[in-house]
Order: sequence, then structure tokens, then C-alpha cells
Amino acid sequence: MKINNLKLTIALLAAAAIGIGLARPNFASAAPLQQNQRRGGPMMRFDMISNPTMLLNQKSVQKDIGWTADQESKMKDARKALRASMQSGGDRKAAFSTYQAAVKAIITDAQSKRLKEIAIQVEGNQAALNPDIQSQLNLTDDQKNSLKKLQDGYQAAMMDIFSKVRNGDIDRSQVPALMDKNKKIMDEQIGKILTDDQKAELTKLGGAKFTGKIKMMGFGGPGGGKRRQGGGGPAGG
Repeated sequence: MKINNLKLTIALLAAAAIGIGLARPNFASAAPLQQNQRRGGPMMRFDMISNPTMLLNQKSVQKDIGWTADQESKMKDARKALRASMQSGGDRKAAFSTYQAAVKAIITDAQSKRLKEIAIQVEGNQAALNPDIQSQLNLTDDQKNSLKKLQDGYQAAMMDIFSKVRNGDIDRSQVPALMDKNKKIMDEQIGKILTDDQKAELTKLGGAKFTGKIKMMGFGGPGGGKRRQGGGGPAGG
């Protein structure tokens, strides 16, 4: 993507984040909440690539990686221990570290590698937001800065969606479609920042095509709670 076009894209996305009515690209959002108006600080994007084990509750993923009944039983015990620790009011960080250690002991190296590949495919171009992936793609500082600005606009738009749900301005049932729209825009714009070689390398990092379906519950996952077909490659530019 040429630098002048990139600057235009960032300007349009920034305008969308502050509610200026410009033409596309435009995230599905009005003015974002200010920092002091929302609890718990700014919304952070959940990084599936750093925590691909979240996909282990998907039957299609379990089948792909050869997940056994014994592993599933041990995983349920680990989750149960994590929930109990959280509910008891203990140290959440320590509890999660214990959980991660338990998961590492359950899953094989080959399964762990494949889980990350599937996570990359599910994330699509947004996988390029992960620092490790950025290093493997040899992103330039300019590209990283452009992605950061793009991500900031995306997070502001998503925060506004949740704010509107809380305020009753939109119905919860409308959220999946809005999230799908924002993700599509995000994927397209990231595709314009990456070079053809980088997009080819990202596809390579995703490994063999995942043909299963992913169903993520709630607001946060891919597809906004709807089923999503795996195996999608990076969007073009």
C-alpha cells in the first residue's frame, strides 16, 4: 500500500472512531467512550494466537488435532480447578499460571503447533497484530505503527458497540452483525498494509487448511457467536 493511500486510510478510520460521518472505510460505531467513562480501562483485543487453547472447546478443532478422551478429561479437571481458584478470591495471575502449566502438560507439541496454525487461520489478517507474527513477517516500523493506529480505531468502535448495548441504544441481537462488519473492515485494511509476500507467508504460517467450523460464544470471539468456516486466507489489498 502506498504511503499516501495508507495515510488516507488511517485518517478515515480515525474519523470513524470520533464519529465524523465520512465515507468508507468506516467502523460500525459512533463516538467512542472516553477513558474515564468506562470501567476497567480501555478494551483490549483478545489475542487468540497467544492463547490458542481457547479453541479446544471446539469439536471441529479437537477432531483436527487428534484430541483424546483422556486429554479432554484432564482438561476439564484443569478448568474446574481454575474456576474454583477464581471463585475463592485467590491470586488470579497465579491461578492462571497454574492452569497454563497444566494445559502444557496435557497437550502434545504437535497439537500445540497445530492449534496455533488454526488460530492464525481463524484470525485471518488480524493475526498480523500479534507481535510474534509481526516478527515472522518482518514487518517494518511503519507497518507496525499503521497497524497500531488501525487497531486503536477498531477497539474504539467495539467499545462503542458495548456502550450502546448497556445504554439500550441497540439490542444485543444486533451485536454479531456489527462485529462481523467491523472485523471484515479490519481484515481488508490490514490486507492493504501487508505486502503480497507477507500475506503469502501468513498463509504459510497457518499450515494445512482447516475445514472445520468454529462457534465462539458471546461478543468476543470470531463471528460474534455465529458459526465460522475455517481455512480463510489473508484478505487482499
